[in-house]
Amino acid sequence: MNAKLWYLDPGEQIGYHAHSEQEEFYYVIQGEFSLKLGKSGEEEIREAGPGTFFAAGPEIGHGYRNVGDETGLVLAIGSPPVEDPGLDPHQLD
Repeated sequence: MNAKLWYLDPGEQIGYHAHSEQEEFYYVIQGEFSLKLGKSGEEEIREAGPGTFFAAGPEIGHGYRNVGDETGLVLAIGSPPVEDPGLDPHQLD
C-alpha cells in the first residue's frame, strides 16, 4: 500500500477523479471538508470533519475540498501500491 498525508489550505481541493485499479481509504485528521463520492451521475456530496473515514474503490469517482477556516489534514492510503494516475470518472462506463 501507499500512504500520504495531504495538507490542504482553506479552499484547496483534490479534484473529482478515479483510478483504474487502486482502492483508496481516507481518514480526516483535521479540518472540515466537502466530499464528492460515487460513480459519474450518481455522486453524493457529504460534509466530513475530524474522525471521518471514507473509501473509494477502483473506477469510483472521489474528490474533496477544504471548506473550513484552517489547514486540513487527510491521511490517504492506496492499495495496491501501483502508479495509478487519475482518470476522469465521466469517461468511465
